Amino acid sequence: MAMPSLMLSRSCRSCSRFSSFFHTNNRYASSVVSVNTSEEIPGEEIQYPPIKPRRPPGSWGNMTEKRSWSIWEQSNKLKDTKLKLKDRFEMLSPSPEVTWKCPSVQHYPRSFEYQQYVTKTHMAPGMPEVYEQMEEEAMAYLQRIKPLIERVILFENFLIDRNIKYTRYNKLDPDNVTFLQTEQIINCLLSVLAPDFPHLLTSQFAENVRIRAFWDRYGIPTKPYILRKDREFQRFEKMYSRFNTEFICSQIRSEKPLMPFVPRDSPLCTESEYSQFCYWPSDLSQQNEKVKNICIPGFFHGDPCEFGLVSFHCSSQMKRKIKQFGPEITYEFQKGLGLITSFAWTVAQAYFLAHL
Repeated sequence: MAMPSLMLSRSCRSCSRFSSFFHTNNRYASSVVSVNTSEEIPGEEIQYPPIKPRRPPGSWGNMTEKRSWSIWEQSNKLKDTKLKLKDRFEMLSPSPEVTWKCPSVQHYPRSFEYQQYVTKTHMAPGMPEVYEQMEEEAMAYLQRIKPLIERVILFENFLIDRNIKYTRYNKLDPDNVTFLQTEQIINCLLSVLAPDFPHLLTSQFAENVRIRAFWDRYGIPTKPYILRKDREFQRFEKMYSRFNTEFICSQIRSEKPLMPFVPRDSPLCTESEYSQFCYWPSDLSQQNEKVKNICIPGFFHGDPCEFGLVSFHCSSQMKRKIKQFGPEITYEFQKGLGLITSFAWTVAQAYFLAHL
């Protein structure tokens, strides 16, 4: 009778060992399942770390990735609101650099394509819609103030003739004459239009204002130069050039900026092609000099009226060019004068108002 009980006890022990092994495998299997299965949490999505794009946002043309990211990082530093104006200019122009002069009135005709290329600007056909909408209103104001302006011009010419006859100076500087007449015309316009346009009452008028601006144009390489390093000569080529311009004008500034005529994301601004130019600037009699660049928008930092409303420019230099090359190039010189002066003024304002 002892034998069956012994056999039963052995079988029970083997069953218990098998059951413990089975439970262990079950625990291992359950742990594997819990690791490999993911529970879906309602309202949440799996997020992956962002992938850095090849180039920063915007259009960079054939610029290298390293150069584009370098410019992008520098622009973010320049936009820092805590950065002082002096420090901003030190970052933009830390030392004198070879700079191409870009005068508002070119030395020779057929230079408008070059002016568009160095400023990366194109002339849009026609006029903005905002001008077409106010055409009737503008013509009504023109008929109203036209007799007053004619009277001012006649009176100024009378004063000029009198000064020539009764003084020892038999010739006046044409630029000074233009600025004097412009001043009187603007005062007449402000006095007549201010009651209908209150923002003119708080605007500022400045005459003989100096405007100066500089900018970099990528894609125009400077002359290759040789850099010596560890007794080995390596050839480098700088793929951008610096330009500057300077002129005198009269301007009206306001406390608030003008409303944009065209949105920045408009196809007219993003899809239009600008002029291409394949000649060296010196081929068009452009001159360069080594200078420390600075921007002058026509006002001091902190002025209550820091936004440009309209500017007036002397055309006596352009008239001399027209007299030299003929009247058929008049429209080209007028377009070039308007392009360079408006571009330079907005660039100078952007450097000063980057803290806003």
